[in-house]
Order: sequence, then C-alpha cells, then structure tokens
Amino acid sequence: MATVDSFRTLLLARFLLGTFQCGFFPGFIYYISLWYRRKEQAIRLGFFWSFSALAGAFGGLFAYGIAQIKSSKLAEWQLIFIIEGIPTIILAILCWFYLPDSPEQARFLNGKQRQLEIDRLIQDAGISHHDSFSWSQVLSVFTDWKTYIYAMIYICGTTSLQGITLVLPTLIHEMDQWTPIQTQLMAIPPYLVAFISILIVSHSSDYFVERSFHLVFTNLLTILGFLILIFVEPQHVCILYVGVVFVTSGLFSNVSVKVAWINNNFASLTRRAVALALIISIAALGGIISGQIYQAKDKPRYLTGNTVALSFIVLQTILIVILRLVFLYINHQRSRMNNEQINQQIERYGGNELVGDRHPQFRYTLSAQLTITLANEGLEAYKPELYGEEIQIIRRIGSRQSGYKILGANRKVISTRKETIDEIIQALSISPENPLCVLHQEIAKTFLISSDSRKKYQFYMKASQLNQIKQAYEQSVCTVQLLTQRVNTMKEKHVDMLRELEPLEQEVKKIELRRDYQEKRHVLEAELISARADQARQQLFEVQYELDQIKKTKDDIGAQIIDANKKILEIDQRLENYSIEKSDFEKDTNGLNELLSHFSKQKQDIQYRIHSLTQDCENYRKILTDVELEQIYLQKQIDKYENLSHQSDDNEQQRLKIDQEISDRQEKQIEWDKIIMSLTEDIRINDENIRDKQITIDFLTNELKQKQQNLDELIKLDQDKTNVYGKWMPDCLKRIQKDQRFHKKPIGPIGLHIHCIDSHWSYAVEKHLAPIMSSFICTDNHDEKILLEILSSYSFDRRPPVYIRAHTTKVHDVSGTLKHIKQANLLSIYDVLKIDNITVECALIDFKQIEATILLENLEEVKQLRQSETLHWEKIDRKVKQVVEAWTSDGSNIKFDKTFRIYTNDKQSIKYFFTHNIESLSIDELENDIKRPHSQIQEMNTSINELKTIRKTKMDEINQTKRASTNNKKKIKELMKVIQDKRK
Repeated sequence: MATVDSFRTLLLARFLLGTFQCGFFPGFIYYISLWYRRKEQAIRLGFFWSFSALAGAFGGLFAYGIAQIKSSKLAEWQLIFIIEGIPTIILAILCWFYLPDSPEQARFLNGKQRQLEIDRLIQDAGISHHDSFSWSQVLSVFTDWKTYIYAMIYICGTTSLQGITLVLPTLIHEMDQWTPIQTQLMAIPPYLVAFISILIVSHSSDYFVERSFHLVFTNLLTILGFLILIFVEPQHVCILYVGVVFVTSGLFSNVSVKVAWINNNFASLTRRAVALALIISIAALGGIISGQIYQAKDKPRYLTGNTVALSFIVLQTILIVILRLVFLYINHQRSRMNNEQINQQIERYGGNELVGDRHPQFRYTLSAQLTITLANEGLEAYKPELYGEEIQIIRRIGSRQSGYKILGANRKVISTRKETIDEIIQALSISPENPLCVLHQEIAKTFLISSDSRKKYQFYMKASQLNQIKQAYEQSVCTVQLLTQRVNTMKEKHVDMLRELEPLEQEVKKIELRRDYQEKRHVLEAELISARADQARQQLFEVQYELDQIKKTKDDIGAQIIDANKKILEIDQRLENYSIEKSDFEKDTNGLNELLSHFSKQKQDIQYRIHSLTQDCENYRKILTDVELEQIYLQKQIDKYENLSHQSDDNEQQRLKIDQEISDRQEKQIEWDKIIMSLTEDIRINDENIRDKQITIDFLTNELKQKQQNLDELIKLDQDKTNVYGKWMPDCLKRIQKDQRFHKKPIGPIGLHIHCIDSHWSYAVEKHLAPIMSSFICTDNHDEKILLEILSSYSFDRRPPVYIRAHTTKVHDVSGTLKHIKQANLLSIYDVLKIDNITVECALIDFKQIEATILLENLEEVKQLRQSETLHWEKIDRKVKQVVEAWTSDGSNIKFDKTFRIYTNDKQSIKYFFTHNIESLSIDELENDIKRPHSQIQEMNTSINELKTIRKTKMDEINQTKRASTNNKKKIKELMKVIQDKRK
C-alpha cells in the first residue's frame, strides 16, 4: 500500500490486501478448534478478539504519532503503512516456521503430552469426530440450515459493529467541541471497557459451558446503549457517552462468544472449516450495509443509522433465542432415540464419515453434559429385567444446578435420583480408579483430596486412553486379517508361479532357436529391403511420369473449361437477347391481335347496325305503307261518313266513340313502338358489352396460359436450383417441412431465397456468396439439434453450415452505407440482389457484408480507387460501414484492409445463379399474377351472365310488347271494319 502512485495501483494493492486478509479471521477460529475443546474455546477466542478493541483504542493515537514524523522522501500515509506493516510481516514469517498446524505436529510437546492432547479432542468430539476430507462434506454445509441461520445472526452483528466503529470518532466529536486529539483520547475508554467485557463474557461462557444466554446478555447491553443514543437529548453529554460505552462493549463482547458457538456446533474438521468460511464470507456483506446507514446528513445524532443498527441487534437476539429453542428440541429428540433410530439417522446422512454434527449422539452446545454407557450383561448384571443389556447415565451441568438421568437399553428414563447411581456403583463394584467415578460427587472429592498427583494422572490417562485402546485393538484385528489374507494370496501366487515356470523353460529353448533364425532372417530382410527399394524407385518414376501427364491433361482441360465458360456466357447473353426480342415480338403480336380483335369487333358492330337499320327501314316502310293505306281507307270512310251525316244521332255517337277508341289505340301503338325501339337499342348495347367482355376474357385466357408456362418453367428452374445443393436436398426439405418438433421451420438452403437480377454480375456475386449459399438458419439450439439429426441421415462430402439466428421481420438499416457507395458512383452486391426472405437478408448483411462489398469491371478501377480517397468516408457503428472488399466481373477478389490483397480468379464454373429472365420473379409472385387473371375472368363471366339475364328480360318485354301491339292492331282493324259496316 505504501508504494501506491495511481488509482489503478491502489485498486490492485487493495485487492491483494483483501485477498490475503480475508481468510485470517475464519482461519484463526478454525485453528483454535484444532487445539482446544469446545468448552475451552470462548476464552481463547475472546483473548484473541479483545486485542482488536485495544487496536481501536490506541490505533488512532498511534497513527497520529506516526504522522508527526517528518520525511522528505515519504508521505505521512506511507510511513503509517510501513511502520504498522513491518511487525505484521515479521510475525507472519515467524509463525510460518514455528507455529505447528495441529497437535500431531507440535514439536514442543513430548509423546505423552501430544497423545493426551489428541485424546482430549477426540473425547470432546465424541462419535462425530472425523478428520478426513471429502467433497460430500463440503456440499453438506451448503445444504445445512444452521449455516444460514448463523450467517443471518453474524451479519446482523457485523452491520452494527462496523457501523458504530466507523462513526465512533465522529459521534464522540459531535457530543462536544473537542479537538481531534481530545476526540482520540475520549475514544479510548469505550474500547478499554470493551476489552475487559470481552474477557469477562468469554470466561463466563466457558465456565458455564453456555453460549446463547451470554449472547442475549451482550445484546441487551447494546440495545440499552442504542436507546440512550436515540432518545437522550444532545445536551446530556455524559449519559450519551455512557450509551457509547454500552454499545461498544456489547458489540465487541458479542463476537467471541458468537464464533465459539458456531465452532462448537459444527462437527468434523472439514464441515467446521467450510462453515466458518461461508458464514464469515456472507457476514462480510454487513460491511457494505454499515457504510450506507450512517450518512453525513444525519449529524450529530445519526438517528437513522442508530435505529437501523438497533433493529439488526433486536433481530439477532430473536434469532439467537429461536436457535437455542431449536437446539433444545433436537437434543431432546436425540436423547429419546433407540439404537435402530440412531442407525437410520446415520444412514440417512451418508454414514459416519458424512453425518458430522447430525449424528444422534452429538449434542449441540447449550450446557455441559456427560454421558457414560455401562454394559449390563452376564451374572453380575444389575437388575437386567429393569435396565436391560446396558445402563446409560447422563449428568447435565447447568449454570446453577446439575441433574441426572439413568436410562435403560430401550432409552427409557428409569430414574433421576443421585442415590440410584450410588446403588449401581456399589452393585458393579466401581472404584475411584474407574472413570465412572466422575459421576459421583462425593467419591470424586475424596479421590481428589486423598490421592497424590501421580494417581490422579494415572486415573486420567486410564479414562482418556479407553477409546484409544479400543481403536488400537480394532486396528490390530484388521491388520491381522489383512496379513492373513496376504499370506494366503502369496501362497496361491507361489503355486501359480511354479506352474508357470515349466512353460517358461520351454520358451527359453524356443528363444535360442529363434535367435539362429533371426540372424538368417536379418540377412534376408536386408536383401528384401534393397529389392523393394529398387522396385519403389521404379514405381515412383512411373508415378511421376503419370503425374506429369495428368498435369498436362489438367491444363488442357482447364483451358477447355475456360473456353466453354466463355461460350456459355456468350450463349447466355444471346439467349438473354433472344428472350428480350421474343418478349418484344410477343408484345407486338399481342398488340396486333388486340387491334385485329378490336377492328373485327367494330366490323361486326357496323354490320349488325346496318342489318338492324335495314330491318328498321323495311319495317318503317311497311308501317308507312300500312298507314297510307289506312289513311286512304279512312279518307274513304270519312267521305262516306260525310255522306251519311244525316243519319241518326245514335250512329254518330257510336262512330265518335269508335274514332276516339281508334285514336287512343293508335297513341298506345306509337308508345309501344317507341318501347320496342328502346328495348331493341338496350339489347344491342347489351350485346356489345357481352362481346367486349368476351374479347377481354379471351385476352386474359391467353395471358393466363403464358403466365402458367412461365410458372412451370420457373418451378422447373427452382427444382434444378434445389438439386444444385445435392440430389438429396429435395427429400431433406420435405422431411424438414413434415417434422413438427421445430419451434420454427429452419430457413435453407438460403441460396434458394437469393436471386441475382443482373446476369452480368452473377459470377462475381456467386464467388462472394458461394460459402454461405448451402447453409441453413435455425432460430435456437433446439431446432439446430433436430436439423443436424435430419442432415446426418444423408451422405455428403461436406455438411451444410448451420447458423443460429432469431427470425426477424425487420431489415437492417443499410441506407447510410448504400448512400456513400452511390455518391462514389459505385455498385454494391446488395443492389444487384433480390432476396425474398428478411432473415436471410439480415444474415447476408451480418455475415457477408453485402452492402459494404462493391462490384468493379476490372482491376484498373481498383487501382484508381486505391490512388483516390473515394472510399475513405467516416465509419459510424451499426449505421455506416466502410467498403471491406470488392469483386470484379471475372471473379477476382480485392481486400480493402491494411495489407490490400488481390486474389485472382481460380476459374470455377457458375453453379447457383442462372441467367433466365424470369428468375427475377419468384414463384409466389407468378402464382399471385396467375390468381389475378383468374379472378378477373370469373368476374367477367359473372358480368356476362348478368348481361345475358338482362337481355333475356328485355327480350321478354319486347315479345310481350309486340304481342300487345299485334293485338292492338287487330282491334283497330276490327273497329275500322265496324265503322265501314256502319257506313254501308
């Protein structure tokens, strides 16, 4: 840290400091558990932790003193890091060489002391003692609910402790107007009280073998201090200062008991180490929280920060009480388990190696408890009908009183009286030298008072070495069994070796014979090798000659292919010109056909009109003749009537009525004639419309046939394009369409969706796009797996590439790049392509950069572009790209990068793009064009049918009118005849 000279080096140094420092605290807690029993750990951890309080008391003053040292080369902060860091480094080096990892490696202990220490720890761990490592034990910590309860308890305490530690100098300074030196001096008493309280609380916790109530007591001190800081007015400086002392002492004394409780309740070394590391790592988040709860805007009382810290302490207290009650319940349940239940519990957690503190005979640390099991079998058994085959005696040592439980073989409580223990001791003749005597207070006192130190030590060694002797005996039995098995195995191997020796001797003789043969064989092999070498040289010469011939043939074929490609291009160009001329000729022919049909239509109309007018003239002539005859006849009748005027009045009236009727009927006749003429004209117009529509239908039918031919031709071309990708491709595409497992149907081969609208550039475009033409596009990994499964069922030289890309409906915006290319009078590949799938278009833009790849006629244009700055426009991310490469019409490739490389054409024939005119249209477009004339023809037919219906209606009306006119004429003739008769 003293060498930091920039923000980057500060971050690096702080990272390394945190990396090496993070494991110190959990590592020391774990190290203590390797040397001391559970009831001895709190005072040791308290002694270790108490010095952090002393560091808080004098650290500020010590740093202030160092800052007074003046140096021309080093700053004050550099001196603080160097002076405070050197002792730490020296002590760390000494610990590396002189501090043992465990009691087994302690050189300052003799053999007996070392074994005593090991036995003490084994006896304290009990049945859950296990020092081997396995990943199953590591994982079991992450699935243990205690880990996360302890982590919550720890993070609550860490948040409050680090928060008050950070703000303590400011909090004391705000109580009164003290100088920085006075503030540092006033911060010493709270830390000294915390130092003393740590030692007192830790010693008490070990003495009474109790953790949870001590934690609750320290939390009550902290809660009292926070309440004082929150509710006492600022003018009461002394009371506020007492609150600071309560908070500091409560928070600091809480830590050592808390970590001792965690250490005590995780059995096996692996589980304990992992649990401590995990819990303290999670608790480190409290430092992040604590830095945010005390804000400068809350000065001088910091009500928000104190309230949040108080809430965390209250939550910690509740969790401690809950955890104690849970441990009491679990211990009670385990005490009531029988042997079968115990075995089931052990098997549930993976056996003795993995069970750890979940073993039914493990008891969570709440108070001291001693359990001894006595065998109660044979002739000397004590009340076997009551106790069964074993007697279990439990003594619980609490903070105020002790209790006893005597259990039988079925785990049932027989008695809780101390006198029952005396009866059992007497019945089984147990002496003070028996370890059971610790259960009886009076015997233990007498033995301890009357015996010398040697007897006491012998007694203790007998008590502590029972498990060791048992383990040694079991190991010896296993060793003997293993040795017996090994001896039997060696005997069997010896017999087998004797059996195998005989054939080996025969093999030795054979080997000697083989040596002679091998010498002869080496000579023959040398001759054979030389003969084969000569033969190989001759074959190599012949192969070389054949290769030369093949190369010449290849060059000739290559030249022929080039000439053929040129001829094919010329033929394609001619076909294109012919097709253009054909289309123009067809257009002219269609135009002439339309004119002929129009002229024939006009001719028919004129002939029809002439015929109709001729008929009308004849009709009018006949009518005129009839009218003249009737007029003559009527004139005659009038003359007669004038001559007969003198006749009677009745005849005159009748005549007048008849005349009136005749005149009325004549008027009706004239109206009916007009109606007939009007209807005739309507029918003529209707017939003209029918003929026009029929002509249109004929024209649309011819156009439909032409488009159907184009569609058939395009389908054939499309099938040919599909076969270009392999004869298996059509069948593969059918299987893809039928498979319902796809989320979305894959797109491919993508070349089917790409069309070159300018045949002049088709060769250059194919050279650029050839690697990607046969590829498929899938929307996700699921569809890719299904597609690969389908493709794997076909045999091919090279599997088509598969790209994973979400299907899209929006084309990338390439207008900026295309605008710059057009301003430079250049042509991009994007401009000569017609792509009928948006996802394919986006893929070509992303993978092949078709909008930023230009087309040039020859390499002379490349030289001009390189000499000028035409392509040097500004690049804008995702909007405007610079030109990346170019292709000439003959297939040469130019890379516009830093090295500016040119790759000449390798003379490959065109494969994917055809030069047919109708290729620019898709099958869907042609099908839509075909559907349009169909619908028009259908509409025309419907209209013709309607016109025919109208014509029929008009004809019916004409016929009806003609019949009425004929009847009227007959009536007029009859009336005229009546008038003539009367005149006579």
